[in-house]
Amino acid sequence: MNNNPINDEGLIKICDGITKIETLRIMMVAGCGLSKNSILHLSQALKNKRFLTKLVLDNNNIGSEGAKLLSKGLKENETLTNIHLANCNIGEEGTFAISEVLVNKKNLLVLDMTNNKTMVNGCIALCKSIIHHTTLRELYLSNNYIGPDGAKYVAKVLENTKYITEVWLSSNGIFPDGASALGKALKDKRYLEVLALKRNDIRMSGLRDLQPVL
Repeated sequence: MNNNPINDEGLIKICDGITKIETLRIMMVAGCGLSKNSILHLSQALKNKRFLTKLVLDNNNIGSEGAKLLSKGLKENETLTNIHLANCNIGEEGTFAISEVLVNKKNLLVLDMTNNKTMVNGCIALCKSIIHHTTLRELYLSNNYIGPDGAKYVAKVLENTKYITEVWLSSNGIFPDGASALGKALKDKRYLEVLALKRNDIRMSGLRDLQPVL
């Protein structure tokens, strides 16, 4: 259903229809004009979906309150491997709620939190929740103002991942300290294909530790 202007009313109707579908595997409603007003219905519809592996909610202004409501529905789910919440205006408080959900997602492969204003503390909470998720393949955290301290926690997550292929951290103000931490964490990651660090004011001192990765 991506990029269809169904708005909240449309999602509520869809949720009524999928409530009894226990085998639902993928839910994709990106760019559908959704707000927090329909997320409660989505949260209830997704409860106990034991086969749900992929959730795509990108480009919907659900805000921090919507993220909190969503987290309640996903808390018991242990099968999600792909979570896409880019451009949802989640903010720091909403990120805290999502972080609590991610603790149970031991098989997490893809996490996209691009452009959500997670800030430093939100990023740290997020990283602490997935730090032992060794299956992580793709991590998208660009444009979240995580700073060097947030980048250092991201580095700790990456140290524990064996097959990481993509790391997106552009426009985060990680500066040389954050870049150095990432370079050290990624130097032995043989499967890395994408490292996006645009607009981070890394400078030469940070670039030195990144050279083995580039």
